[in-house]
Amino acid sequence: MTRMTQLAFKELALHRVQAETLVDNVRSQRVLKRVGFTRYGLAPE
Repeated sequence: MTRMTQLAFKELALHRVQAETLVDNVRSQRVLKRVGFTRYGLAPE
C-alpha cells in the first residue's frame, strides 16, 4: 500500500479515491492502473 492510499483509507477513512484523465492520455491511464486504480468507464463529454 502506498503512503497516499494509507493516508486516504486509514487516516482519513475515505471509502473511495477517484482520478480522471483525458481519453487519449494513455500514459496517465497506465500509471493509474499500475498503482491500483480500476477503470469504471467514460464520462459523456
